[in-house]
Amino acid sequence: MKALNVRRTLEYLRTRRPPASPLTFAFLIFVCILNVAVIISNHRSARNSSEICRDVNGANVGLNEDSNFPISKESPPSNAVNILVFARMRTGSSLSADYFSLNPDFFYVYEPGFILNRFRRDVWDDSWMFLEGIREELTGFMDGIYNCNLNFTGKEQFLRAMNEVPWMKKLTRTEFLTTVNERGILNVCKYRQHKLIKTVRLNNIIMAAQMIRKNNVKVIQVVRDPRGMSSSRARFQIYKKYKNTPSRDEMLDKLDDIVRNYCAWMETNYVSVMHGPEWLRNNYKIVRFEDLVARPAESAAALYKFVGLPITDKVRQKIRTLEEEKPMDAEAWRFKTGMELARRAQEMCSPTVYDMFGYRMINRGGILMNKNFSLVGDLPRSSMFLLDNI
Repeated sequence: MKALNVRRTLEYLRTRRPPASPLTFAFLIFVCILNVAVIISNHRSARNSSEICRDVNGANVGLNEDSNFPISKESPPSNAVNILVFARMRTGSSLSADYFSLNPDFFYVYEPGFILNRFRRDVWDDSWMFLEGIREELTGFMDGIYNCNLNFTGKEQFLRAMNEVPWMKKLTRTEFLTTVNERGILNVCKYRQHKLIKTVRLNNIIMAAQMIRKNNVKVIQVVRDPRGMSSSRARFQIYKKYKNTPSRDEMLDKLDDIVRNYCAWMETNYVSVMHGPEWLRNNYKIVRFEDLVARPAESAAALYKFVGLPITDKVRQKIRTLEEEKPMDAEAWRFKTGMELARRAQEMCSPTVYDMFGYRMINRGGILMNKNFSLVGDLPRSSMFLLDNI
């Protein structure tokens, strides 16, 4: 069945799209095989794997340095900065985005995927298949924001959410608008020099590569220890949604799916970018949530250096204030989660994922509860990590 799906994928690419260069085609096949390998290794179904391959190839997402990603004549001016904070739920993406949203020169749009999903179904659904279903709308939405152009599917949902969700007005600093309409939000967008989007609803950054290059977007991928993410999702989603479910196994099975999905996301994006085109690697950094919490001032300075902007005294002061008002411990989950859930989270991921991002695996509850032993190890030597050489 898997072989048949791969053959159908290749046939689809040959018959439905213009021929790509050998280099582009080879990389497409690599990304396709990577997605299949990662998902199969995490016990994904053959159907999901074939769908992801078809999306990679069917969308003609070539990674040729020149022909497949031409620079648009409508690219933003060189002094404007476009940023995408790219993460999954409960991994620290809001904290990362806050470092930029504190800067008044940024127009910040929080979770366009949430806006698209808000009136449709369960907002917690971040399964591979669902996210692939909204991918084109999501990338179109983001492209519109970076260009201050609301001619995209989802415009009505965006305006409606801006008027109905109070904290969205606060994040975009548009509280002064009594009613948010197209003209008003476009004026604010154009007035603010830089654009910032945070999303936790994109499977693979390669799927948005054309939009990223067109708009010269700096991408910041935020990751978190899968065990910490699992603990947070369990408290904020699973236990609330399934609290009346008689079967504890149903809750644990759902959590297992979330962790498998997350680990596949971590590995697939890391390897895809590492072996992708140079222009993407140069515009892409990975930061661990644990480092953001443990080294906030250093992380903020590195983030601003990466995007090519000076960090302002006002941002530094606000970061210090946030630290004093709400001190954080990125490993606090260890003392709220038993060894059973921690072990399950380890079993749902390949050990490669833990090694790839510098997390230490454990086999005893005593180690889990040992405050003198950190489960966050040294960063692997890779230019893809934000703090690698800081």
